Amino acid sequence: MSLYAWRLVGMIGAGVFVLSALIMLIAGFIRNKFYKEFHRDELVKRSKGVNSKNFLYFTGNETAKYINKYVIMKTMTDKYLVCHYNKPYKKITYTVIQYSGIRRAISVLKCVELSTSDSSKIIALKRRCKYVNIIINKVDGEEINTSAIKPISRAKIRAYCFFKFFTLLGFFVAARHGIVELVGGETFSRAFFNGTVNIILLIASVVVAALISIFHRIGLAAKSRKARNGGVLEYEFI
Repeated sequence: MSLYAWRLVGMIGAGVFVLSALIMLIAGFIRNKFYKEFHRDELVKRSKGVNSKNFLYFTGNETAKYINKYVIMKTMTDKYLVCHYNKPYKKITYTVIQYSGIRRAISVLKCVELSTSDSSKIIALKRRCKYVNIIINKVDGEEINTSAIKPISRAKIRAYCFFKFFTLLGFFVAARHGIVELVGGETFSRAFFNGTVNIILLIASVVVAALISIFHRIGLAAKSRKARNGGVLEYEFI
């Protein structure tokens, strides 16, 4: 093949990379969904401490039966959450879903406390967390909500890994071509692209992209199965 043909291959690789990445970003194949929709708790008080700003919220729905209010504390560098229990519990398990200012989920925390007082321990939040929703999972042996997160469907996992493969492959092909031409120049590029090493690198790109996609699919499937069985993990949000 001529150098111009290989340049066309490199441009096609770049186009495949950009298109596949955009599809993954827009489609949100592994963006998590929840059994309960976001609801904005009532902000009842703002106060300013020595080193923090404090925001007091009242909870609603079934959460209020067990946790009637909570405080989000914001310092110069961190954010924290403290929940107020309606009474001391032997064991309470609940899920804290963190949302950004545009109400997009950014993290999920599973909290378990034994022999509580009237308040929870201090729970560290992400810096960009603006709102939280608290979902009660289990209280003193009574199951309230098994899981907060809907498991990702197998079809979405397969679609995600399919486009991830082409995103990686397109990147490898475009990057390989760009590096060779920029570093080696035209004379070296002609010899390289018509040599055995180039073919080996192309095959290696396909194999590596496929292996990464396969392992990612296995990991996502295992995580989804755990969610389906009631587990709550720190999930990936894109």
